[in-house]
Amino acid sequence: MSTRARALNPEYFGDVLYVVGDATEEDVLERAGIARAKGLLAALPHDKDNLVITVLAHQRFPKLRVVSRASDQKFAERIAKAGANATVSVSQIGGLRMASEAIRPHAVGFLDAMLKNQNKTLRVEDLEIAPGSKWAGKKLTDVDLKGRFNLLVLGLKHPKGSDLPEIVVNPSDHATVSGGGVIIAMGEIADIVRARGDCEGRS
Repeated sequence: MSTRARALNPEYFGDVLYVVGDATEEDVLERAGIARAKGLLAALPHDKDNLVITVLAHQRFPKLRVVSRASDQKFAERIAKAGANATVSVSQIGGLRMASEAIRPHAVGFLDAMLKNQNKTLRVEDLEIAPGSKWAGKKLTDVDLKGRFNLLVLGLKHPKGSDLPEIVVNPSDHATVSGGGVIIAMGEIADIVRARGDCEGRS
């Protein structure tokens, strides 16, 4: 079967549905379900191809979150201007990881165990605060994530344009939760789901 024909027939690898084809072609992206996607990862080995994918995705679906691989800083800037929400340099992250392994091996080991061990459900997650959320405008001490949901607050992100710092690491209990902002918290997945439901008014 030709690559073109196979692109029209999704296949399975275990539980993963995939399409064989050239991801820089719009019809292949459509066949892969880009219209239903919440996000897109452009991870081809060549920056030019990832730039093309980003342009195609952003033009058709400007609200789609696009994360792209970029080896060259020059292309990382172009890809970001083309609509990528974030770019990732594999070589840069690899270098930072090697330095971290040398300087803080126990902290790195802890994070690896938390993220890789499928038997554990401890995660670091985003809790997005919609402007209409009952958490918006409250202090962290009033939201009481530790007491009510057994979650540890690691950071607080305020919306752009706010007079407050955009990111606060290890925020004070008296810090105010902004509508449109994000709480970065660590805890069990089940507790995070409960907290997210309360934040969104679903509990």
